[in-house]
Amino acid sequence: MQYNVQFYNQQDYTTCDSLVVSAAKNPGTAILQLVQAGIPQQKIVAGRPATPADANNGYMPPSTVAQCLQQAKGKGWSGGVMVWEYPNGNAQWIQTARAQSWPVS
Repeated sequence: MQYNVQFYNQQDYTTCDSLVVSAAKNPGTAILQLVQAGIPQQKIVAGRPATPADANNGYMPPSTVAQCLQQAKGKGWSGGVMVWEYPNGNAQWIQTARAQSWPVS
């Protein structure tokens, strides 16, 4: 089982800190907070919108998502990332978001 967490449309998760370390507006829901709560780190999949138009709020460019994922991975997280919504959330988006943690060759 995976936990596909929607890290957008919740007035939070717009910085690496709020996505990875400590969610200010949704306490206990940042990636590492979920791990601390007992959810296996490899099962947490961070869902992100592909473009600003794909969500009301919470958009980050995939290059910024890559920096956040690298930060989380550096702290032991090895879950994954998913993108919403096709066709903007395509292979190129995933490749960019994964570039610093799980490069696709």
